Amino acid sequence: MLSAIIAYVAVSLLSKKPVFDINPMLHRKADDQVQSEKSGPSNTGFAENLKKTLVGLTRRDLVTYAICIGYYVSVTAFFLIVTVYAKIVGLSDQGWADIQRYFLADSYLRHLAWPSG
Repeated sequence: MLSAIIAYVAVSLLSKKPVFDINPMLHRKADDQVQSEKSGPSNTGFAENLKKTLVGLTRRDLVTYAICIGYYVSVTAFFLIVTVYAKIVGLSDQGWADIQRYFLADSYLRHLAWPSG
């Protein structure tokens, strides 16, 4: 293990490559252009920032974002409603188990539909 660490450090110190500029690869502006644009205070509102963010998106992207945001808002609202109901009226252990079963099944199905990595 120690020899691997020493070899890594030695190779890192001995190989001096120029710093890679990733901005052109990601189609970003150069740092000096970004700094000149940020020179003044920006007082744009939420709607203006949202318009700037959504400018380059296709209709399919917008629909996908709307569905995802709507889904998570509805799941959060459902959880909050059930929690308030449980605190006010009361919910049996079987009721909580059913709700947890729903959330686990939902999480499993989402993982099958959109596997990560």
